[in-house]
Amino acid sequence: MIFDKIKKIEVEVFSKCNRKCNWCPNVSLDRLKENFHMDEETYLRLLTNLKDNGFKGEISFSRYNEPTANHKVLQKRVKQAKEILPNNYMLCNTNGDYLRRKGDEILDGLMLDELNIMDYDCRGIEHGLELFKKCNIKEKSKQGFTGNQQIKYRANNKLLGEYKNIKIVHYYADWPKHHKIETRGGFFIDSKTGKPKKVVSNYGNKGVEVLFKKNARRRKHACNKPTINMNIDFNGVVNPCCHIRSDNPEHEKYGLGNINDTSVQEIYTSEKAVEFRKLLMSGKWEDYPDPCKYCTKG
Repeated sequence: MIFDKIKKIEVEVFSKCNRKCNWCPNVSLDRLKENFHMDEETYLRLLTNLKDNGFKGEISFSRYNEPTANHKVLQKRVKQAKEILPNNYMLCNTNGDYLRRKGDEILDGLMLDELNIMDYDCRGIEHGLELFKKCNIKEKSKQGFTGNQQIKYRANNKLLGEYKNIKIVHYYADWPKHHKIETRGGFFIDSKTGKPKKVVSNYGNKGVEVLFKKNARRRKHACNKPTINMNIDFNGVVNPCCHIRSDNPEHEKYGLGNINDTSVQEIYTSEKAVEFRKLLMSGKWEDYPDPCKYCTKG
């Protein structure tokens, strides 16, 4: 089967995000004014293609959008996915803002296996416990906390809960600090001036350091992300990595194809996709494209 190596597919069923977090590229790309939806026929064809080609991995409904911003669409798309791929694990990430307003309304009709609530404001355990209570989420356990329950804001600090059959994970991390070592770009605090600086390329390790490429760390290991993951934007563009997005002009040339006019299996097996994967596994660091040259993920 073509897709037996793919572990996870991200599919963005619409574009809207209600936030402009200063460490995320959304701070400089407009996801607020309009909400662009993936065509339903295209989406259903994608699911059928995945089924026909033996996809057994996870499906995530979050990329650079906020999936609960239109919870009725999210509920419908997850339900459709479960009907076509009933045995696949399905999850998404949320900033939790809409849960605080419409918790039960969102969760009751949601057929996810897992919902990850990301505490981007670093408000601590009390905020998580309050949200669990408000949404009638049953608390299961705490992980990563010190004995006196002080938050260290590491990504592994989390509350585990359950809502009916949905696993709920509430994460705590100092996201601006955490994402300095990732590749999503946006604004970071310059340690010398204490002021925010924009990452020029939205790529690369160490955020601010990418502004000064002579100081940026280069990749020193192969990457299998485009082999085991597939990342599909609201407009149907398939990207080789979760850090590449088609609505950023700098990223456009790295798109592998569009499911609106090409089947997902044709895109995955296309010459462009195959050669991209081969290059990233070759170890020829000097030949890597910029998105990968300054990235240490994968």
